[in-house]
Amino acid sequence: MPLLRSSAMRWSVFFVCLVLGTWAGIFLQRFAPTSTFFANFVNFTFDVRQIDLVVLRLGLFLGLKINLGTVLGGLLGLLLAR
Repeated sequence: MPLLRSSAMRWSVFFVCLVLGTWAGIFLQRFAPTSTFFANFVNFTFDVRQIDLVVLRLGLFLGLKINLGTVLGGLLGLLLAR
């Protein structure tokens, strides 16, 4: 009997575990003994600060960080969503 019945709930649990794992990995990067294990191995940033089109002004920022905490959080999310 599955604990999470709906597909949306499973995806949300998986996403929350990914985010919490990433935050834990970034937190553990601050300490010397664990900083090498939890270093970001993907650090992608796309940044357009400001596009000014006289009538419309917009900007876009997209960043992606993946570390060991993200991987562990994803595995935990898969186990919980199962």
